[in-house]
Parts: sequence; structure tokens; C-alpha cells
Amino acid sequence: MATGYKPEYWQPEDSALIFCLLNFSQSANLPEEISSLMLAQTVSIDKLPG
Repeated sequence: MATGYKPEYWQPEDSALIFCLLNFSQSANLPEEISSLMLAQTVSIDKLPG
């Protein structure tokens, strides 16, 4: 390759991640999913709705 870039070897987890990202992006409520993810990353588990 002219740029010298050599991509890393593809791992099985990479395929699973692509599948998850594809499903996530097809979600009709994507903004709510992102907000929930951000909230879950900033508060403790006991404060999350059950």
C-alpha cells in the first residue's frame, strides 16, 4: 500500500461489534438509547430505573 498503512488482523469480536453497531444504528429510538447509555455511564446502578 502506498501509505504504508497495515490494518490489524480481523478478530471474531470485530464481526460481533459490527453486527451490534448495525442493529444499534437501525433503532427507531436511537436518541433515547444514546441518552440512556450516557446516563448509565455516569450514575451508579442503584439510581438507574429497573
